[in-house]
Amino acid sequence: MPAEYPSASFIASPNNASRNGVSVNKVVIHITDGGPVLQRCVERFCKPETKASPHFVVGRGGEVVQLVRLDRAAWHASGWNRESVGIEHIARTPGELKGWAKLSRETRRKLVECDEDADTETDPGLMPTEAQIVASAALIKWLCERLGLPLDREHIRGHYECPGTTHEDCGLGIGKGGIWPWARVCV
Repeated sequence: MPAEYPSASFIASPNNASRNGVSVNKVVIHITDGGPVLQRCVERFCKPETKASPHFVVGRGGEVVQLVRLDRAAWHASGWNRESVGIEHIARTPGELKGWAKLSRETRRKLVECDEDADTETDPGLMPTEAQIVASAALIKWLCERLGLPLDREHIRGHYECPGTTHEDCGLGIGKGGIWPWARVCV
């Protein structure tokens, strides 16, 4: 089955449900807060036991993978699943991994892109890349056009804004202590 977004590949995740007639009224931005490998992230979201999946994942090189069709509710932001489209970004807020100092150097190397970052005292994070920001902005623009949504912060939301979330910095903007460049992707 081809992806709906022309620049994406499609790998189906079982972690979705019917929208039950609810219309999409927002796009939700997520940060994976894991390692840098797109394939590992996609594989995780395709496991039924994960019980989570966004509609799209944007890799560090700007690759886009669609996991759930737009007419389905992906399991990405429990308070907003039926009314939103979710986009995960392979990135990590610095300091997110609190047990960083206890991890082996080998494990740390799998969580960073530069070997020297594995030697830091605290989790250096993974800032979104330029290619990722450009790809995400194009995907968001396409989604808003396709879904008839304005390209603004009322309709493009961070996961941290979802009622009842425990993900307090997921999609949080740079000016508020997060890593997401809101000014680059919508007004």
